[in-house]
Amino acid sequence: MQSQASEAIQQDRDALVALYEATDGSHWDDNTNWLSDAPLGDWYGVTTDDDGRVAELDLNFNNLRGVLPTVLGDLAQLTELKLSHNQLRGALPVAWDQLSKLEILHLDHNKLTGPLPGVWGQLRNLKTLRLRDNNLVGPLPAEWAHLVNITELDLGSNKLTGSLPAQWRHLDNVTKLDLNSNTLTGQVPAEWGQLSKVEMLDLAGNKLTGPLPTEWGRLHIIKQLRIAGNSLTTSLPQQDRAALVALYHATDGANWRESANWLSDVPIGSWHGVTADAAGRVTELNLGGGGNNLTGKLPAELGQLEHLEKLDLANNSLTGPLPAELGHLINLKVLLMHGNNLTGPLPAAWSHLNNLWWLTLDGNDLTGPLSAAWGHLSNLKRLNLASNRLTGPLPAEWGHLSNLESLLLHNNDLVGPLPVAWGRLSKLESLHLSDNRLTGSLPLSLTGLTVLEHFTFDNTELCAPPGRTFRAWLREIYRVSGANCIQDAANPRDEAALVALYEATDGARWTNNTNWLSDAPLDNWYGVTTDINSGRVVKLSLSRNNLRGELPADLGKLDHLERLDLPNNGLSGPLPTAWSQLDNLGVLGLSGNKLSGPLPAAWSRLGNLGWVYLQRNNLTGPLPKEWGKLVSLRRLWLADNDLSGPLPPEWGRLQSLTELMLFNNSLVGPLPVEWGQLRWLYWLSLYGNHLTGPLPQSLTRLTMLSLFYFNDTELCAPRDRAFQEWLRGVGEVRGRNC
Repeated sequence: MQSQASEAIQQDRDALVALYEATDGSHWDDNTNWLSDAPLGDWYGVTTDDDGRVAELDLNFNNLRGVLPTVLGDLAQLTELKLSHNQLRGALPVAWDQLSKLEILHLDHNKLTGPLPGVWGQLRNLKTLRLRDNNLVGPLPAEWAHLVNITELDLGSNKLTGSLPAQWRHLDNVTKLDLNSNTLTGQVPAEWGQLSKVEMLDLAGNKLTGPLPTEWGRLHIIKQLRIAGNSLTTSLPQQDRAALVALYHATDGANWRESANWLSDVPIGSWHGVTADAAGRVTELNLGGGGNNLTGKLPAELGQLEHLEKLDLANNSLTGPLPAELGHLINLKVLLMHGNNLTGPLPAAWSHLNNLWWLTLDGNDLTGPLSAAWGHLSNLKRLNLASNRLTGPLPAEWGHLSNLESLLLHNNDLVGPLPVAWGRLSKLESLHLSDNRLTGSLPLSLTGLTVLEHFTFDNTELCAPPGRTFRAWLREIYRVSGANCIQDAANPRDEAALVALYEATDGARWTNNTNWLSDAPLDNWYGVTTDINSGRVVKLSLSRNNLRGELPADLGKLDHLERLDLPNNGLSGPLPTAWSQLDNLGVLGLSGNKLSGPLPAAWSRLGNLGWVYLQRNNLTGPLPKEWGKLVSLRRLWLADNDLSGPLPPEWGRLQSLTELMLFNNSLVGPLPVEWGQLRWLYWLSLYGNHLTGPLPQSLTRLTMLSLFYFNDTELCAPRDRAFQEWLRGVGEVRGRNC
């Protein structure tokens, strides 16, 4: 038995040696231990099983040049073979049909030629096959219909010809099928309507003809269907196209930021921002997000998109009223129109949107009352109407919104009491009523809201009633901001910290110092907010208030402080290390001052810190590697200082980070490979530094990135196709190629 095992391992070694010799192994980027006497598992890119047999081989991006050796088919225990992004040429080895345990095969981005081997249909365990960006020719093998476990099949960007095999209807587990940019011809098989698990089907850039079969209406879970660049036709009702054309003309489509394919003859599912189902009906319209420069009024014709499930027009410059006709969109689930200049009342007709679960209209100029009829929106979960000019009382009828989880009404002109009926909103998790003209004692019925986590009613005349039951309920809520009907006494420790700030920053000359140093409750001191239960200071906001001098260490004693906003003053001196005691601090805003000195490494102990704004100061020294421990950090703005030194690899651990602004400093060195782990990063701006070198390939993992500036540095983008494709997917990029 031992002799047989040794022979099997020797057979695997011989296969690897053959690969090394066939692909110019001496010039690979990394060939550590290859051809040595070290165990095969120590050879670069090789993983072995418990018996020493080769189980995985990963040589992506390793400068392999030459042909694929047939003898690799002798690796009987191989489950993964990854040779992407090399310079491999020649044909796909027919003999690899012996790799009976193979599950993953990546050969994409090479120079391979010849046909697809039909016998590979015997690879019954294969789950992922990537062959895109080669020079493969010939037809799609009907025999591949036997790949019953395949979930991803990517053959895009080759020179494949012939028709789409109807037999592939048996690929029961395929979720991604990519055939784009070939020369495939003929009609689309109706049988493919049986691919019940397919989520992405890309046929774009071929020479397919004829109609899309009606059977494709069975593809219920498909999320992305690309058919542009063919001569295919759809049975799209003319009203969907007419509605989109009306939107284009009504909102100055010629000046949209992105309008690819709009008004063209390609299927409307290929128009920018439009998603269509297999029958060609519009299901999603996404022209919001970061904004697309839509201006003008919304046309009533949008109400004709009867299959529409999502409408995102947020963050544009839309004006005029909300069309009542949108109330006809009975399939609508998500409606996002925040961040525009919309005016007029909330349409009562929208009460017919029985499937709507998410509605945002915040940041507009809407007026009039809250529509009582909206109490019929039985599936509504999230409603944001904040920062408008809405008036009138809170409708008791909204107490029927039994699925409501988040209700944001702050920054309006609403009046009157909070209805007793709202105590029936048993699923409510967030309720924000701050900055209105609401009045009265909160109703005792609110104690029925047992899952409420965020409740704000500060800057109103609402107040929390006394009583053990109500106060006990309030204490269970994670974040509360508002006044008690009977004010709690001030905390001496907090008062002393505030007095220290007043004295250190020339409080007598502040623009507004109302009630400071008086006997009034701390909550009545200008800019101070206290917790409704404990009376402890939770928020201190003194923006643009002429504070001058150094920040006192005593502010570190405000151990309940959650938000500290002191931007745009005349503050100077260092950042106090003692503030590392602010365990509850979530937001820190000190931008636009004259602060100097280093970033305190000790602040790495601020485990709840989510937003940090320190831009436009005179801060110096390195970026502390210790800040890589700030696991809650989402926004970090350090731009326009004089920070120096390298970018810390440790910051790759900031798994919650969405915005990182470091522009206009004196930072040096490369961008760390580890920063490719910042998977939620949305904005990254590095321009105006002394950074150098090529950007690491690991950045291609940042799939959420929409803004990336590295201009005015010595950083450069690699020219390989994979990196350039990723870079093109980033919404806004400034920087040069290597």
